[in-house]
Amino acid sequence: MGKAPAKSFAVIFGAFYVLLGIVGFFATGFRPLLGETGSVLLGVELNVFHNLAHVGIGLIALAAGLYLSPVETQGVNFAIGGFYILAAVIGYLGALDYLLSADPGLDGDHILHFVSGLLFLIFGIVGKGRAATRYA
Repeated sequence: MGKAPAKSFAVIFGAFYVLLGIVGFFATGFRPLLGETGSVLLGVELNVFHNLAHVGIGLIALAAGLYLSPVETQGVNFAIGGFYILAAVIGYLGALDYLLSADPGLDGDHILHFVSGLLFLIFGIVGKGRAATRYA
């Protein structure tokens, strides 16, 4: 992993999201895949698809941090950051209610997605100039 901040961040937050998704399965079980479940974890309503999304994105970040170059990891972090910001905004607007079982408005899950998105974007930018010159 070295000292590349993007890689360290990807491993830590990737592991966090994998763990978050796995713990979510204890609240939801494995059915139903979509829609309202009434399953709540840390004040956030979840469904199976929501858990799968967290595990999947976490695995992508974790793999990037462990196996890709610093520059490639920055790109993955930037993409995940954009994805989470988009999820926070459209979730806030109510477009993810059925898919992720996330209530519209200022919900804890949308705040987590927004903050995570900002952090992923930051670590998609941090060190870019230094790392990019290494390959020139």
